[in-house]
Amino acid sequence: MEFSEWEGDILAVAVTEKDVSKGTSSRFENAAELAELDGQLGGLLSEAEAEEDFAGKAGQSVSLRLRGHRFKRVCLIGLGQDAPSSAAACRSIGESIASAAKSAQATSAAIAFASPDGIQGDDFKLNAAAAVTSGILLGLNEDSRYKSESKKVHLKHVDLIGFGDQEVDRKLKHANDVSSGVIFGKELVNSPANVLTPGDGKVSKIASAYSDVFTATILDEERCRELKMGSYLAVAAASANPPHFIHLCYKPPGGNAKRKLAIVGKGLTFDSGGYNIKVGAVCTIELMKKDMGGSAAVFGAAKALGQIKPPGAEVHFIYAACENMISGTGMRPGDIVTASNGKTMEVNNTDAEGRLTLADALIYACKQGVDKIIDLATLTGACRVALGPSIAAAPCTQSTRFNHSCYSAFPAPSSSHQPSASLAVTPTLRPCRMPCAPHQEQRQPVHLCCSRASSARRDCAPASCHPRACAQRQLRAHAGPLRLAMSDNHRPASCPC
Repeated sequence: MEFSEWEGDILAVAVTEKDVSKGTSSRFENAAELAELDGQLGGLLSEAEAEEDFAGKAGQSVSLRLRGHRFKRVCLIGLGQDAPSSAAACRSIGESIASAAKSAQATSAAIAFASPDGIQGDDFKLNAAAAVTSGILLGLNEDSRYKSESKKVHLKHVDLIGFGDQEVDRKLKHANDVSSGVIFGKELVNSPANVLTPGDGKVSKIASAYSDVFTATILDEERCRELKMGSYLAVAAASANPPHFIHLCYKPPGGNAKRKLAIVGKGLTFDSGGYNIKVGAVCTIELMKKDMGGSAAVFGAAKALGQIKPPGAEVHFIYAACENMISGTGMRPGDIVTASNGKTMEVNNTDAEGRLTLADALIYACKQGVDKIIDLATLTGACRVALGPSIAAAPCTQSTRFNHSCYSAFPAPSSSHQPSASLAVTPTLRPCRMPCAPHQEQRQPVHLCCSRASSARRDCAPASCHPRACAQRQLRAHAGPLRLAMSDNHRPASCPC
């Protein structure tokens, strides 16, 4: 079906800069269907393209209200110079459709590409359809649970024109399952600490909802004490809400698991910082409900797995839920705690609670006999200070393997391009000896020293070697792993340069 024949509320047409370029006739010459649609609309698209200064650039869009046509609105969505070649680009198309549909309160919509060769390859068409679907579902989602008034979503169905029909239903179901897991994770993060407590049952309900593949084990405080989880319990000691250690186990249908994985998430439902209380605008104590973002991602993945039911892997989802509060029973700076493997740790800063809870969680995960462990955590704001909001730090033992995994998960359009997502951060606990030389364009690992403030702190680095400026400058020159010497606070210590 040609998209000009579609009937409904909103027809969204994705166009490249080449598609909307005009010849001497002031008509679209590079996209026959778009030119045909423009002719049916009496040249409205050509006029809008000129009046709205729409050039098909990425992020641009223009919407027109129509009368007496098969569809009520037509929306042009810019793609940039080329048709989308990645899932992220296709997902942004879906988000644009969702935004337009919400604004117009539309009940039906369709998406098509102006050029018939806009999406090349049957395999990519299926992946593009799934990515567009994910963008629409996530774009339509609005968490209004805690609002006195909420906007109703009217969109009921979306037609994908020109994406192929072989196995597309399976891909769309997969996209729907993954998106529902993402939305569940967002809902967990958005829940305030007085609603989502360590003992809240939302997470354990996953096991009951998908009991054919999930089993749940919930350890209370007494059982954790029997397992000698002193590191985890020390963080939870000050809170009136008792800790709950949650373990969900996914076993594939048929039980033939060729590998065992564990996904561990940091689960502080609220983090006050303890006696080293979070103060100042940078600490944003009012947002510390999000300190269970790692575990929210873990159980969003668990919900998606419960629906998809992939074969071949047994997956353990582990969540050490607690709060880091202040009271007479709480952990103090200088205390020594013992983890469940017998290791002792001196607590110099009670706001370093994440690694204490994760210590016992990771030990527990190792005892499940897993082949690999993935640990997700909002562990330290120092990463955001160093790298900004768009780059995730990934501590790992083999950065080369991590980079290879990222390249496999996010294939580049060409061999000369590597995605920014593939940035490995190798933690260094000993003093950093690498010269950072921010004024030199040398291809070497980035150096960033951050040290806990103390009376014995050495002289700060010169102004030209501000940690973030140093990191950002060398990130542009260095394509390899990023190595940081980091600790809790954000103040720069001495720097060799």
